[in-house]
Amino acid sequence: MPLTIEPISVESVSPGGNATHSLRCDRRYHQMRYRTFVNGVATPVENVINKIIVTVNRQERRNLSVPRIRMINAVNLFSDPIDTVTMHFAEPWQEGYEAATRTAWDLAGAQSAEVTLDLKGQAAGAVVAIEALMVYDMGIHLFDTDGKITGTAGTPVFFNIRHATQSHALVDGEFTISDKTVRQNICRQFFFALNDDGEHLKKVIVRADDNLKFSANRQETKDIMADYGMNLLDDIPFVIPYDLNGRTECLYAGKSMTMEIHSPVAQTIDLLNETLHFSWN
Repeated sequence: MPLTIEPISVESVSPGGNATHSLRCDRRYHQMRYRTFVNGVATPVENVINKIIVTVNRQERRNLSVPRIRMINAVNLFSDPIDTVTMHFAEPWQEGYEAATRTAWDLAGAQSAEVTLDLKGQAAGAVVAIEALMVYDMGIHLFDTDGKITGTAGTPVFFNIRHATQSHALVDGEFTISDKTVRQNICRQFFFALNDDGEHLKKVIVRADDNLKFSANRQETKDIMADYGMNLLDDIPFVIPYDLNGRTECLYAGKSMTMEIHSPVAQTIDLLNETLHFSWN
């Protein structure tokens, strides 16, 4: 299925306001890219856009700050230019067409979809402009009862990755988070520092339904991620990738999930869960 690349018409672009654009619900979106200008000059995107919110069927499905979107992209070795931020729905860093496209946002059958850009204020009289592109195709994946692509028959399955953030105050030493992510399909967990001077976490241990699922220190995790083509940035205190074999791999805890976190100092972290969903319901 060929990819289509076309400009996005972003409406209501004004400093301190919300710029928006709608998405047609008859196609599969791979990425959206936004480049920012102030007074006609390309400007660091983090100085212009605060966060990006995506709603489908009037429900918020993604809400991330621009710095965190850019850091997640860099973890996957797809860094953006300083004046650009890209929302990747498909996963171009995966090997093979099927793996790369399985999490593209197929909106066929959805009722509505919209993107909101929360813009930062600027100096009086400043003129803000946003150049935007979308990449999409018209493909719909059909899967048989074994979850394999048939292309001709079966039940449509719309894989999509969403994000949810929880803030936790960590004391110096060991801290345990219990049952916050039960009955979710977790692909990755990002531990972001709430402040710029946040410290790296020393080690994280995860148990799901009383079974050990992850136990590694930060350097061990960084080394393993590098083997699978990812980079644990110095700006991110910790990342747990459950999807090393592909973006539709995930950890599921049906009854209990505990995270034993070892922090060298008392600090507040934001735990960002990337979760896999199978429809827009």
